[in-house]
Amino acid sequence: MSNVQEPDIRQGFNPEERFRKAVIEALRNLLEQKRIAGSLVEHFILQDFGLDIAVFMK
Repeated sequence: MSNVQEPDIRQGFNPEERFRKAVIEALRNLLEQKRIAGSLVEHFILQDFGLDIAVFMK
């Protein structure tokens, strides 16, 4: 798995949104590594549609 930098979460600075963005960035990095390695053809990350995050992979 990719090295993921822990997000800087500070009270009063929208911590939930910062955490969500950090999770999405980690997912993108992992999926890109799999695409480069040839174990993933394509992917799509869908956000803000009722579920917090959905990942579709081929």
